[in-house]
Amino acid sequence: MDSKEKLLKCKTILEASKILFGINYTNGKVKADVIKTCFDAYDVDILKVISENKRKFCKNCGKEIFGNKKFCSQSCAASYNNKARGERSEETKNKISESLIAANSKREHPTGKRDPKLKRYLYPHICENCGKEFFNSKKNQRFCSPKCAQSNEKVKQKIRDKALEKVKNGSHSGWKTRNITSYAEKFWEKVLVESEIPYKREDFSTKKYFLDFLIEKNGKKVDLEIDGKQHEYDDRKEHDKERDKYLAQLGFIVYRIRWNSVNTEEGKIEMKNKIDAFLKFVDTI
Repeated sequence: MDSKEKLLKCKTILEASKILFGINYTNGKVKADVIKTCFDAYDVDILKVISENKRKFCKNCGKEIFGNKKFCSQSCAASYNNKARGERSEETKNKISESLIAANSKREHPTGKRDPKLKRYLYPHICENCGKEFFNSKKNQRFCSPKCAQSNEKVKQKIRDKALEKVKNGSHSGWKTRNITSYAEKFWEKVLVESEIPYKREDFSTKKYFLDFLIEKNGKKVDLEIDGKQHEYDDRKEHDKERDKYLAQLGFIVYRIRWNSVNTEEGKIEMKNKIDAFLKFVDTI
């Protein structure tokens, strides 16, 4: 077998380097020399040859596969092995059939319900929070939804106890600033700077809530909040009401601005009206 025929069977650069130069290692220079020599002396694109030789195909159907597998699927593997093993006798087939029937009879499920997508049996449960009956593929599911789990008093108390334990042993990380500033907040930062209105970002003076922008003027404290779409949901509205009430008791004036897109001319006009209204409000403080 000449050198070109050997090169056409290579699967790695190392194999080619052994054939061409008789060396047992590769590096950047060796690789470049191998590629150049193969092309100049043998008219062989060694990288293409290696790529083709590394391709693997299913031993049963011939479909191309990737990784360290011999078959493209379990079905192909079973078909190939069955062919190699030969035809089973009727007696063996009957034994297998009987054993499968016996095994399946022991796997009878209490509900008989099955999820068509997940192909799993569903177990009956009663939600510990709302008392609703529901079905789930997990045997020990306690709540029908994440919302019920979060609103359950036992779960809340467990979270509180863990937090208090961390505070007690000094492992609690404490308050952390939000490391992401939304486009809406950056927009209003620019508005405040250009309007020469001093502000603080993410003030912690309330010890309970983040403030988007804290503006202090004439002894008064204004909490400027830029509200996105998430504030439209009912549960968030309730949270905002509680937050505003709490801040009002501490002497804060909460001023909320509903963010709207400024990508259109109508949006720009709407936002300009909101900016003008806010600047008038600040002048009256």
